[in-house]
Amino acid sequence: MVILCVKSAKIWGISCIFAPVLSKDDMITSQQTTESDKQEALRLYEEGCAERKLGHWAAAQNLFEQAAALDASSPAVAAREMLADIMAYRCKDYYNP
Repeated sequence: MVILCVKSAKIWGISCIFAPVLSKDDMITSQQTTESDKQEALRLYEEGCAERKLGHWAAAQNLFEQAAALDASSPAVAAREMLADIMAYRCKDYYNP
């Protein structure tokens, strides 16, 4: 099991810090996972683009969110922000003639 973060715990008023040591094999496994995550993020991004073109905005937004969670450098991050801007747009002239 690989734990990539440092955990802090306070037991009986004493602060303890636990940091796991990663072996070379764990680092290789982590890099392989990252590559597969990038491929999965790209697949989710392309599927989200297809949903957006069909007009299924909520499904597209969910797919972009999943892709951005897997890979922060994927184009899904920009697509998610663009979709949020479009959905947040409100023309005041439509409501106050």
